[in-house]
Amino acid sequence: MEAGKIKNIIIIILAALNLSFLAVIVLDLNETRYAEIREKTELVSFFDANGIYIDADVIPGEVTAGNFYLTRDLSQEKNIINVLLGQAEPQDQGGNIFYYENENGSAFFRNNGEFEINFAHLDDTEGAQKTAASLLKKINISYDDTDSYTEEHGDSRSISMLCTWQNVPIANCRLTLTIFAGGSAQLAGKRPVGTPQRMGDCDMLGINTMLIRFLDEIKSGGYVCDRIEDVDLCYIMRSFPSEASLEPVWQIVTNGGTYRVSVGSGELLND
Repeated sequence: MEAGKIKNIIIIILAALNLSFLAVIVLDLNETRYAEIREKTELVSFFDANGIYIDADVIPGEVTAGNFYLTRDLSQEKNIINVLLGQAEPQDQGGNIFYYENENGSAFFRNNGEFEINFAHLDDTEGAQKTAASLLKKINISYDDTDSYTEEHGDSRSISMLCTWQNVPIANCRLTLTIFAGGSAQLAGKRPVGTPQRMGDCDMLGINTMLIRFLDEIKSGGYVCDRIEDVDLCYIMRSFPSEASLEPVWQIVTNGGTYRVSVGSGELLND
């Protein structure tokens, strides 16, 4: 047989094998997808039988998350001041509180991530939302703009934003920019105290198992709700004397309140 014909036969065989492998992959994906839909439908029915409505689209897919630790970065704090207020030397106030002041304003930072920056004057001609976004971009703080909200307070207006890490919200790190009628302003709240360092993957319950345990916690704890509106993975920053951590948790929003649930045990958290 000619070499050219043999080569063509080999190409045809390889193409047929590739098509076979593709068909197997597609069938496997379809079966997996069907199994996920069936499990979600059964979970929706189970919750409904227990008097709580949950839409199948609210139930997230399986995810992985990591544990992170942070150490306070004083140079990062000083850089924030240099960028937003200009040069100022830190003054140790004791109790791990550092204070800054110059002609442009003043600020303090605490060990647990809480801080307050007061501007003698802040240009907000672009509006509070764009001004806040610009400030946070300058100091490399990422945030969830879908969670921001504004408020009016007579002679002032404010916008509040939730910090994020790797696009995941940090539920207890919220920043608020308040702009006053006279032109002064204040940026305050809680931020990650340093750059998070991954400690490894977190052991997580399956989504269905977690939600069923949450249902049991709700029932046994006497909490009142009849509708689950949202289920999202988020982080909680926990502060210790010399360091902090980002702990992944599930945040479950119901018509009776918002709950945070351990990703490893499904237990309700008090934070």
